[in-house]
Amino acid sequence: MKVHGISIGSYQQFKSLELDFTYPKGHPKAGQALDRVCFIGQGGTGKTTLLRLIKYFITHDPNMGNDLKIDEYEARSILMDTMIGKHFVRKYRRAAGFFAASLKKGAGYGWDADFKEYYLQHIINNRPILLNFPIEAPKNILIKEYPEYSMHNIYGASEYDTHELPEMGPRDFVDFGDKNSIAVWDLVMDRIKRHTSQELDWKQKIAEAAIAATGTSQKKVEQLTIEYEAWLKLNPSPLENLAIKLNSLIAPLGVRIKTNVDHKMIMRLGSLQLQTHQGVDLNREFWSTGTRQIIESAVPLIESKAKGAIVLIDEPEKSLYPDVQAQIVDFFSGLVNDCQFFYTTHSPIIASSFDPWEIVELKFDESNQYVVQETNYVGERHVDNYTVYPKYLKWDGILTKLFGLMDDGNSEYRTAAVTKAAVLEMELEAMKEKGKNQGPKFERLLADFIKLKTKLGWE
Repeated sequence: MKVHGISIGSYQQFKSLELDFTYPKGHPKAGQALDRVCFIGQGGTGKTTLLRLIKYFITHDPNMGNDLKIDEYEARSILMDTMIGKHFVRKYRRAAGFFAASLKKGAGYGWDADFKEYYLQHIINNRPILLNFPIEAPKNILIKEYPEYSMHNIYGASEYDTHELPEMGPRDFVDFGDKNSIAVWDLVMDRIKRHTSQELDWKQKIAEAAIAATGTSQKKVEQLTIEYEAWLKLNPSPLENLAIKLNSLIAPLGVRIKTNVDHKMIMRLGSLQLQTHQGVDLNREFWSTGTRQIIESAVPLIESKAKGAIVLIDEPEKSLYPDVQAQIVDFFSGLVNDCQFFYTTHSPIIASSFDPWEIVELKFDESNQYVVQETNYVGERHVDNYTVYPKYLKWDGILTKLFGLMDDGNSEYRTAAVTKAAVLEMELEAMKEKGKNQGPKFERLLADFIKLKTKLGWE
């Protein structure tokens, strides 16, 4: 499942907003849904609201709809276009429930009457279809040559076939914004606990055989050991897999996944164990916020075995040092297969991980009433027409060109320091010309100049 775009006629601070989440012309995957999208913008521009809308339109969760107050707005005020397997699907909300208009590739691109059955089977075969990591929480197929659709032209239309969509079940998506997020974490850890239980059973069998072994019965111990080792090859430890994938990222945080663990503790507590690089066990209450943030996001992605799912991550930079921020977006993408990620961020480091067509920049219009999109391209939407390429910019360039920060930071202090440094430099040069570059006065001025250069970051 991939989201192609959202059209909002009127909702909260949005009005006549068309967001296109497809690759632009000139790209090898032009017209297909973006693999990742990053929302940036000032507070209040609706970045998190857009994540919540996506969650609502994917899961049809009525509680989320109540929180978003969708029913206060007219039917079809919000539309979301998706690709579900071979079907192009336009979802919208009406008073009677969630509806979708579906279209599959074929002669005449006719409406597909079998869509609902296909849709339900798709959900079953691909769950989880969504993973949600909100900021407030603790925490498959390439489609080509589809016709272009104008999202806004559906307003007021009624002559097409529609299908009512059911609410998703509790195992269809993983949501750490749910009040029962601890139960969700238990589901995530289920495979680790099952593997641990099976491993304990094998060890108990071998131990019991060893206790009872006498003479030729020793062969039973050897046979069980061989069978156990064969089972391990077919069923590698999930903890070992997590360690391979996570340790490189959490190493700068001074910790690693502990693989030589107390199995009974895992069965009792259902949680991972960490240790320092010196091998000292680190109790969960002493994990840093950044460590917990990574573990509680990465482990569900790995253990869910998500394929073709939607992944929502609100402000991934939370509590992460810049060196980890620089890796986190590509790291998450590498944990799953063919998933579509939606991020929000205030971090220029996170933003530097995206191509310009993957960034949706939101800002208020001149009246400060409605949110509009800053397109950052000239003419048609083409890979060569963008004016800001974050991957090629230094941090200050991203702040000024993408985040619109015109002030270069502490300008009052910097200007005064630059002026003082310039005066000192002129005094030192004048003393050199007069041969007075010896003595306590010159040394004092030189020391002041060097100190200012250091503060200003000059080479």
